[in-house]
Amino acid sequence: MSKSVVRGRITKLLKVKPNLFTGQIYDIIHGNVTIPEIHFNRLRVGVTRHELSTVLGRYYRKVKYDNKHKQSRWTLREAVKKE
Repeated sequence: MSKSVVRGRITKLLKVKPNLFTGQIYDIIHGNVTIPEIHFNRLRVGVTRHELSTVLGRYYRKVKYDNKHKQSRWTLREAVKKE
């Protein structure tokens, strides 16, 4: 699966629902779980956990790590303004 497709889906998803767990993002991107605000068709080729973690770590901001769920929460990275 192309990382740009995964990145586009994650961006659309986090604009609608910020602060999602890694597992929630994985399920919604694959089409296993749906939310009423946004709908993704099922992927023909799945996204591995390694690809997902690479995209999340590179382009998005980790809010916090939850020890109970043993997963991180993610949000969009704000643009840094130069002053």
